[in-house]
Amino acid sequence: MKNKSLASYVRKWANEEGERVAFCEYRKGTWVDFTFQEYKVAAERLAKKLLDENNTGTIGSIGTNTVGWNILDLAIDMLGGTHASFFPTFEPETVNWIISSTLIQTLYVPNKRWVDMIGSQLANVHSNLELRTFDSLIENKTFGDVDVYLESNSPEGKSIMFTSGTSTIRPKAVLHKNSSLMVYANSLDVIYDLTSTDSGLSFLPICHGYERGHNYLFQLKGLKMTYASSILSVADNLSANCPTFLTAVPKIANDVVDAVTLNLPRTHPTHLPRIIASSGATLSKKSGHFFTEKGVVLIQSYGLTECLGVASQVISNSSNDNCGNPHPYVEVKLSEGQILIKSETMLVGYVSGKGVTNPLDKDGFFATGDMGFLDEHGLVVYGREGDIFKVANGKFYDPRAVENKLAEVTGFAICPVLILSERLELYLIVQGKEQILPEVQEDVRQFIEEHNQVCPEWETIEKILFVEEEWNSISGHLTHNGKLKRHAIAKAYLFNDRA
Repeated sequence: MKNKSLASYVRKWANEEGERVAFCEYRKGTWVDFTFQEYKVAAERLAKKLLDENNTGTIGSIGTNTVGWNILDLAIDMLGGTHASFFPTFEPETVNWIISSTLIQTLYVPNKRWVDMIGSQLANVHSNLELRTFDSLIENKTFGDVDVYLESNSPEGKSIMFTSGTSTIRPKAVLHKNSSLMVYANSLDVIYDLTSTDSGLSFLPICHGYERGHNYLFQLKGLKMTYASSILSVADNLSANCPTFLTAVPKIANDVVDAVTLNLPRTHPTHLPRIIASSGATLSKKSGHFFTEKGVVLIQSYGLTECLGVASQVISNSSNDNCGNPHPYVEVKLSEGQILIKSETMLVGYVSGKGVTNPLDKDGFFATGDMGFLDEHGLVVYGREGDIFKVANGKFYDPRAVENKLAEVTGFAICPVLILSERLELYLIVQGKEQILPEVQEDVRQFIEEHNQVCPEWETIEKILFVEEEWNSISGHLTHNGKLKRHAIAKAYLFNDRA
């Protein structure tokens, strides 16, 4: 069944082992399982309802991790429609733009609280928009015994996913064929070699290509995926459900390490999964040492919303910054240090109110904006084109080498950040969500003093700022998958600095 539709796999498991658990989520104070049979029937009933309404265009959703999202996603795919799902942390202005540019007339939100929160605001701009809830799809958890089977002759479904806006003010709306997602999911199956005893825990936004590909993988394998009760409860949820697989970003991997090593308050002793698959940035040496010593298999991956998965590899030692060899369906080449990708999972184009635009060059390659190189171990990604800035002598400077060394000095989940001030001076920002101990501050100052003694004058770090506050996607300092938003950090702390 390689690269068949998602519905084909779900129907297979529902018909062969209907009581097999597909999803589990925390609802009204308890963990609730949803079988493949319940999932299939709910999706087919929703697809029939949408078809009866002639609601087969672009349907939108706020991408929260709930089985209601999966029911909607599968129903749209069955109809050959288009599912535009976006991050719940997007600003109202961005949401308005998404609704207008992708022609959404029906928007699914998590629950009634969301309707009350954004309904009147959206109605003022989009008079024809109808809001529905994921809760309405699953609240009774009784879908009936009669299947509503839809013929599989509908056109191929499509998905619109959104970049997090790291290099542009407004995210880009990326259109994919769902067959691309299935190619990606099947490639992940080769990497992980999951068995019938494996189960997963999901907390990264399901509307993101990385998490969605893994979600599809578990469906095609007939495995249970549990949705974390909140991003702050990942360590507790690991122990409550004992999954063998976790998708993560480096910050969450560090949080799990802290939960174990610092004996942070939690409901249960922290359970460690068999596999942790991380993307978004390089895993820290602290996390690498800890997990490899505990026998956890670490997988480091590289990809983009436009291309989905590009490369993955097992991290056999904590100092390996390599992303591994490109997947079999991916071709990589370099142009002046920038990574170009050609792939079977390439986007159809960017969606806007004016239609769909194709960003590929004449040979079908996509310019990623990421800088890197290929060595004997595979692809190495060392920064974004936008992370490399021009210093006082007019030359380009890549701050990542110094930042990564400073990350080892501090041991913090978020590495220190070098920013270029308006005066073309390098400033260092060290972030800690709690008090930064005096000895850590002294270690940083000592490192900078030694660095400044040997570096060229234009690479001298002129000022250090210690910031004791939380950074996340809601605060605007990080993207939705945990990457630094360097320009936002600079604006928050330095652009108004006149000291």
